[in-house]
Amino acid sequence: MTETTDAAEAAASTVAGAAEEIFGLLRASPAGDKPDDKPSKEPDPLRQRDSAASDKPAAAADDAPAGDEDQPAAEDAADDAAPEGASGDDAKDEPAEAREREGAAIAPPASWSAEQQANWSKLPPAMQRYWLARDSERDQGTQRALQEAAEVKRAAESERQQVAHHLQSLIPALQQQIAGEYADIKTMADVQRLADEDPGRYSRWRAKQDALAYANAEHQRVVERQNAEQKATFENARAEEHGKLAAAFPAEFGPAAAQKTYAEIGAYLLDQGFPTERIRSIYEAGVLKIVRKAMAYDRAQAKVKAKPAPETKPAPKLVKPGAVEERNEGGGRIAALSNKLGKSGRVDDAANLIEAMITPGRRAQR
Repeated sequence: MTETTDAAEAAASTVAGAAEEIFGLLRASPAGDKPDDKPSKEPDPLRQRDSAASDKPAAAADDAPAGDEDQPAAEDAADDAAPEGASGDDAKDEPAEAREREGAAIAPPASWSAEQQANWSKLPPAMQRYWLARDSERDQGTQRALQEAAEVKRAAESERQQVAHHLQSLIPALQQQIAGEYADIKTMADVQRLADEDPGRYSRWRAKQDALAYANAEHQRVVERQNAEQKATFENARAEEHGKLAAAFPAEFGPAAAQKTYAEIGAYLLDQGFPTERIRSIYEAGVLKIVRKAMAYDRAQAKVKAKPAPETKPAPKLVKPGAVEERNEGGGRIAALSNKLGKSGRVDDAANLIEAMITPGRRAQR
C-alpha cells in the first residue's frame, strides 16, 4: 500500500515539475511573443481530422452531375466520407463543434498553483487538453491509492480484532489447563523438584507457561495499540472541532486565548458537578458553544446580584393641620402635671396626669 501511495505522489511530482518547466520556457520568451500569436509548426491532429471531414463531402458534391435524380449519389458520397458510426449530418456538424471547443476557454486544473493557473492561458489548446487529462489521471490514481489504503487498514483492523478475540479465549483456557494439570506446582521449590524428578513433565509445564506468557504479552500489545489508535482518533477529532470554534470565536478560542477559555470552561463545568473525566471527554464544538452561553449567562447574573441594592427612604408621614399644635399643647400639660405629681404625691394629681395622657389618644380616634 505504501508503494502505491508513493507511486501516486511520484506521478503528481512529475506532472508538477513538467508544468513548471513549460512555464519557465514561456517566461523566458521575449515580451509580446505569445505562443498563440505564431502558428505552430507541428500539425494539430484535431484540425487535420476536421479539415478532412469537411473537405471530402464538398469534393464529392462537386464531382456529382447536376440534377435532382443524381442528388442521392452526392448524399451517399458525403455519408461515405463521414467517420464510421456517424451519419452524414453528424459529420458536417463535427468541424463546427471542434472549432467551438477550441475557441471556448478551458479552465485550468484545480490542483495547480496560482502562478501556474495565471500562465494557463499562454498554453495552446492542445497542450491544455493534455494537462487536463494528465491531472485527471493523477487524481484518479490518488483516489485509487487512498481507497486501497483504506481497504488495507480495514483488513488489518479486522485481523487485529480476531487476534484479540482469540487471545481473550486462549488465556483463560491456558490458565485453567495449567491449574488443573499442575495443581501441585505452587512454589519455586515445587518447580525445582519437578525438574529433577520428572524432566518430561517439567518440559510440558514450562512450554505451557511460556505459551501463557506470550499470549499475555500479545494481548497487552493489542490493547496498547488499540488505545493508541483511539487516542489519535480522539485528538484529530478534537483538533477539528476546536478549529471550528477558533474560526467562529477567534477572540475566545484563538491561539492566544484558547488555553484560558478552555480552563474557564473546565472550572465552570466542575462547579456544575461534572466529573473530571467527563469534562476531559467533551470536545464537540456544538456542546462547547452551549456551555459558553450558559457560562456567560451565569456570569451576567452574578454581576447583577453583586450590585448593592438602592437605598429606599421612608415616605414622609402625612400630618393633618392642627395635629401638631394639639400634640404640643398636650405634651406641655403632661409635663406640668408630671412635675406637680412629683412634688405633691397626691392621688388626685396622679389621676389628672393619667387623664391628660389618655385625652390625646381619644382625640385622634375621633
